[in-house]
Amino acid sequence: MSTLQKNLLTTMLGKYAGTKLYNWLNPCCDEFCKDVNACVRPYNSYIADLYQSTTNYTSGTLIVGKEYVIFTVLGSDDFTNVGFLLTGSPFIATGTTPTVWAGNTIVYDTVASTPVATTLLNNTGITFNYAYISPGVYSVTASSSLFSGCGMGCPPGQTTQVEISNVINIAYSGFVISVFPVSDNTMIILASDTIGTVQDNIIGHLVQNPIQITIYS
Repeated sequence: MSTLQKNLLTTMLGKYAGTKLYNWLNPCCDEFCKDVNACVRPYNSYIADLYQSTTNYTSGTLIVGKEYVIFTVLGSDDFTNVGFLLTGSPFIATGTTPTVWAGNTIVYDTVASTPVATTLLNNTGITFNYAYISPGVYSVTASSSLFSGCGMGCPPGQTTQVEISNVINIAYSGFVISVFPVSDNTMIILASDTIGTVQDNIIGHLVQNPIQITIYS
C-alpha cells in the first residue's frame, strides 16, 4: 500500500485505527504491533492540489518581448504584425498593438499561466514554488535539497517519493502529466497532449491534480 492510501485511512478512521489497519493490510508488517507506528517508516509529507492559473486578455495591448499564445482567432482579428504565426503555437510579441483586435480573440499570457498550488498538508518544513518554463512544462523548486545526486532521474536509495495524478480532469482528456527531478531541489512537471499536437490545449491542463511529495527519515 502507498503512503497516500495510508493517509486516506488515517483521515477516515483516525490515526490509531487507520494506522493499525494499514499495518494489518501491509504484508511486511506484524498485525499485532505493540506500537502502531512501528511498522511504518517515519515520514513527512507535502500534499497539494494543482490548478491552472490562466491569465488572458480579449483587448488592449501586448508587451514587447513577452510570450503569448492564441488558440482561436475570432472574426477579422489580425495579430500577424505583433509576431503571431500559428494558433496553438506560442509567440514572442514584437509589437504592442495588433492590426485588428475587435473580435474578442483570447490571448493567453503563457508565463503568467502557471500552476497554483492549494496546500492541503505540509509538515516537511520546506516551501515549494511553481514557475513556467515552456508550453506545458513547469518547474517546482524546493527551499532545500530533496534529491541528492539527481540529474534526469534518481539513483537507488533516495528518501523522497513524488506522486502526481490527474484523477480529476473535466476540461480535457487524452493527455499525460508526469513529474521528475532534474537537480537536488528542482522537479519538472510535464503536461503532454496525446491527441493532436503537443502544444494543443497547453493552457488549462491542471484541474485539481493532486501532487504528493513524501520525505522518509
